[in-house]
Amino acid sequence: MSRKKVFLSVNSYLPGYRGGGPIQSVKNLVEALSDDFEFFIFTSNHDLGTNEIYDNIYTDKWNVYDDVNIFYSSDQNKYKNIWRILSEQNFSLLFLNSFFSTDTVKILILRKLLNINTPIVIMPRGELSQGALGIKKIKKTLYIKVIKTFKILNNIFYLTTADDEFHQVKLLLNTDKILQVSNIPNAKKELTLNTKKEDLLSIVFLSRITQKKNLDYALKSLNNISKYIEFDIYGTIEEENYWRECKKIISNLPNNIRVNYRGELSNDKVISTLSRYDLFYFPTKSENYGHVISEALQASIPVLISDQTPWQDIVIQKYGWIYKLESPSSFSKQIEELIDTDTLSHNTIKRDIFNSFDVENRQLEKAREYKYILHRLCKNFVGGNNDQ
Repeated sequence: MSRKKVFLSVNSYLPGYRGGGPIQSVKNLVEALSDDFEFFIFTSNHDLGTNEIYDNIYTDKWNVYDDVNIFYSSDQNKYKNIWRILSEQNFSLLFLNSFFSTDTVKILILRKLLNINTPIVIMPRGELSQGALGIKKIKKTLYIKVIKTFKILNNIFYLTTADDEFHQVKLLLNTDKILQVSNIPNAKKELTLNTKKEDLLSIVFLSRITQKKNLDYALKSLNNISKYIEFDIYGTIEEENYWRECKKIISNLPNNIRVNYRGELSNDKVISTLSRYDLFYFPTKSENYGHVISEALQASIPVLISDQTPWQDIVIQKYGWIYKLESPSSFSKQIEELIDTDTLSHNTIKRDIFNSFDVENRQLEKAREYKYILHRLCKNFVGGNNDQ
């Protein structure tokens, strides 16, 4: 049986890593569904936040890596490239990995100009959650109003990964063409024991440094802790002004709190790096999935997260702790309790996570769900509420 052709746009892709979770999510999706679908990935020829072109690629041409077709477009030729690709090739599905991306806007406009009837699915990747919409709210609200007025979003399907995002899409865009399934994880796992030192807790924060990820909240919650903490930060600095605010907070923390910015981290080093820590701390304002939470559990370290993610079974599964952002003292108290945990007890926590977090079954289950959904989308089925 011939594979269905899927045009997939994503702002940044491998070998880039600054785009965070969506890069890994797309990679996992393409690998898991390659028997049924032939993906044609359209992306930038440089990483997020830099103009430096990737090494060993052909710009404005198709590249083939590991049986995946990737078009690395220059910024100045994106509109022309999209026009040419959509004019010359027939796809079973257009899969757009952003709602607000300029690439998505270009594709939707060309769809009308070229009278393309190919089914389209947009995966907002958390952009339409309440937390994300609160950032640059006026600009985003105006954009949504304009594209609704000009009916650019007619007959488009949406793929969400969390309940709140599902309901937000329904509310904001007045559509029932929404499906829901969480991302496909990779199957890698790692266990590093004896990381916990007496009267000290090593904490890691890994994410893009933006208001949405709430690093400043994490830093402020450490201020009243009297015991020793090593807090390492990894991630791309996307918002310089916000990072300056975080550095001011860091400079005012007591001497027992040692904070280090460790820079950016490539995808292939994430799990092995996380495994060296005692706790993953992520009081995010909003996540449609939270790929890094899965990676922390694959690294067998407990997680301390906000209630603004789909990972609501964390406490029941004994993978970590969840608290409301309205209660910063709850995060602080939990950290203080962990500092007092001895090495053997902490080893038990990590070993239990390693043994019980069944990432391979999660991967197979989600891959089956995606195959079913994408096959239905290729047939351009009508209607559809939450279709897990």
